[in-house]
Amino acid sequence: TVRLDLSEKDGMLREMVMLDALGDPVLTQRFTGLEVGVTLKDDQFQFTAPEGVSVTQLPGTQPQDKGEN
Repeated sequence: TVRLDLSEKDGMLREMVMLDALGDPVLTQRFTGLEVGVTLKDDQFQFTAPEGVSVTQLPGTQPQDKGEN
């Protein structure tokens, strides 16, 4: 089970807690300093899908060069 805690002020995700079968927390991730609408340059984020993964192009997006995902 995963519990998501959202801010009442802005609705942003503030904390994610993974619970075990007994409902006890096993992992807590807090999100702070979040910024919305920030533009990233192409060289600030790169992702290569693992071998064997099928990549689907979303409508309205530009495909990457072959070999890049």
